[in-house]
Amino acid sequence: MNKKSITIFLIMYISILIFSWEVPKHYSNTNDYLNILKEDQKIENLIKDIRSNKGIEIAVVTLSVQDEITPKEMATEIFNSWKIGDKEKDNGLLILIALSEEKGKSRIEIETGYGLEGDFPDGKVGRLIDTYMMENLSKKNYDLAVINVLEAINDYISGDIDLEESSDDFNPIFLVFIIMGTFIIIVLIAIFTTPKCSSCGKRMKMSQKRVIKRATRYSAGQGLYVYKCPNCGNIYRKTYIIPRIGSSSGGFGGGSGSSSGGSSFGGGSSGGGGAGRSF
Repeated sequence: MNKKSITIFLIMYISILIFSWEVPKHYSNTNDYLNILKEDQKIENLIKDIRSNKGIEIAVVTLSVQDEITPKEMATEIFNSWKIGDKEKDNGLLILIALSEEKGKSRIEIETGYGLEGDFPDGKVGRLIDTYMMENLSKKNYDLAVINVLEAINDYISGDIDLEESSDDFNPIFLVFIIMGTFIIIVLIAIFTTPKCSSCGKRMKMSQKRVIKRATRYSAGQGLYVYKCPNCGNIYRKTYIIPRIGSSSGGFGGGSGSSSGGSSFGGGSSGGGGAGRSF
């Protein structure tokens, strides 16, 4: 390798070291590196309340948009580097406000741990941003945007609001067709999925359905169908999987009671879910 090649290599290497983005060190749940949050203590208290009552670990971050990495990538790297959320439950949530001097280039990103994706799928996270953050973000009311979305998260996990409320212009006739179609599909599935008797060939009837292992928020369960032939009395048993308990299961569990640590997280990782918007 000649001197010219070595020089070019060194320049490129030094440039990478100088201009590469590094995950910042966190100092609390609210990490306002841009000094745009004046109500940081109120935000901190809301985060601690949610963590204490519901066990969800939340971090808020404000940073500048970087040329070499997207805000979504920043959010994922921060999430995994800080290990937001419980190690076993992966119940962390990150709110990143990334500001740019160019109009329309700033971003809000909300990243969720795998354990929250059942209760906070991408669509619901997007609805949180649209409903509780975008108007204030566009007006540079960053405090109010963060406070509103934290209060909405707390209300949602407490069952006080529904993020899937139908719009005012929804046509009730369409709902009737949906119900009728669903009923017909269920009947057809019940007819054609009911097994035939191996002895006489007649369609069997379900005589019993019971749970062998209950599902939890973090693992699937198992159940058992018992079919009986009304013609010859032959018995057939079939197991089935019970999905993990998600957002429709009736609310969230209690908190972990670990809010005193404040700035320390429990070893969680990002599930890659969430949503983002430009403003």
